[in-house]
Amino acid sequence: MSSSPTPNLSNLTWKSDCGFQVATRGSCLYMRESAASIVSGVIFGVGIAGGSAACGVWALVTQKELSGRGFGVFLLLIAAFFFWLMWTTARRGRWMVVYDRGEAGRPGEILYQGKRIAAEKLKSISTRWTGGNPPRRTVAAELNDGTAVMLGPVGLSTWPDYWGQMAANWMGVPFRQSKN
Repeated sequence: MSSSPTPNLSNLTWKSDCGFQVATRGSCLYMRESAASIVSGVIFGVGIAGGSAACGVWALVTQKELSGRGFGVFLLLIAAFFFWLMWTTARRGRWMVVYDRGEAGRPGEILYQGKRIAAEKLKSISTRWTGGNPPRRTVAAELNDGTAVMLGPVGLSTWPDYWGQMAANWMGVPFRQSKN
């Protein structure tokens, strides 16, 4: 499969759009998570993990009853979960999708999470329900073989529809809102 051009991303002109950043160059549309969402996630995660860890240690050290110590262990488990969540998110890095519609002599493709989807396999771009309460939706690439690949971003309301429509227009494929 052909490879999309990989420009220096710092040389792109990024535009904030609905909580994400968008840039275009040549045949490529770049969408990525904004720095503000990363910073807010870190602040939220450190606040919960750090606060839970501090309260858990305090409960283990100062409480004499089994219920107090059990609560301390529970808080330490919460802290461990949020530290693990921040660590796995940091390892994954910033969410980004590249929609490349191709050029003469180079077929188009979608690049996400180190993977590639060839444009000739792409049937349409849609939004799909991902569950949750409140329910969330995400952008998906529907392939000719009947499968779908979730690309992201995941969001509430109609924002994924906005991103999906933008990507479909860029790639020149139909967009549809899926009910499943």
